[in-house]
Amino acid sequence: MNGPTPRFETSEPVREHLLRSVLDEVVSVHRAFGNWLPLLGSIALGRAKGRPPALRMRVRRGPTLHAPGGDRSWWTAVECFGRDCYGLTTVDLPLAPAVVDIGANIGAFALAVLTARPQAQIAAYEPSPAALAMLRTNVAANDARAHVTVHHGAVTGPTQPDTVWLNEQVGDLCTSSVLDQGDAVGASTRRVEVPAIPLTAILSSYPHDIDLLKLDVEGAEYGIVEETPVELLAKVRHMVVEYHDVPGRDVRELANRLRTAGLVWERQEHSVLPGQGLAWWARPEGRR
Repeated sequence: MNGPTPRFETSEPVREHLLRSVLDEVVSVHRAFGNWLPLLGSIALGRAKGRPPALRMRVRRGPTLHAPGGDRSWWTAVECFGRDCYGLTTVDLPLAPAVVDIGANIGAFALAVLTARPQAQIAAYEPSPAALAMLRTNVAANDARAHVTVHHGAVTGPTQPDTVWLNEQVGDLCTSSVLDQGDAVGASTRRVEVPAIPLTAILSSYPHDIDLLKLDVEGAEYGIVEETPVELLAKVRHMVVEYHDVPGRDVRELANRLRTAGLVWERQEHSVLPGQGLAWWARPEGRR
């Protein structure tokens, strides 16, 4: 999630919102990173130049992450380590959980899981070639290759072809999507053909339960969950989904489908944008 700024009708709310946003960002960066002061300076300088800087973010008692210049992917590290936006401190995970990270971007979520559970085994899936390169860099730089397996591809439903076209967003890799974006496709978008990996194949590859599945696929979540058989979805103990505003779709569709797989909708956090946010599901203890 990238914390987009909403529009306001009057100048006073705009100033209030910008002030809150700046203060929140400062607090989150300070909370997350040991080198918070030079990071804030680099971020401020990058904004003044109109180009996000390349960053080296040293997490307090945790990994060091690198973010590419010219892209806003650094914000995912702030959300994972400064805000715990995925609620990793509250999810009941075993000491060595099996975790599937779909939409891994530069690796912030995977490394946050590994920080909380050093014995975790994480399968990380990322379609964007640019984000994938930084994901591999961050996994290698933190000696995490024994625990994080990186896969290149867009996770899809089982009816998709072997490859799909990804709209890779230059400058905001977090929002790259396989959905047809119509008029939104422009100079800041690269069309890249990438491998398609059905969620059915991922879930079927596990002979046991999956302790946590994170799904962030920029609007494609509805089709993926809808097409995946409920007996495979039932293998997931905890699931967190970043849902998006897609015409004709609603997060309640995900809830209804996952309920048939025995997953209970636990909570939801709204983004500043209508129809977008995070939602958590869990399988009641003792179901399997």
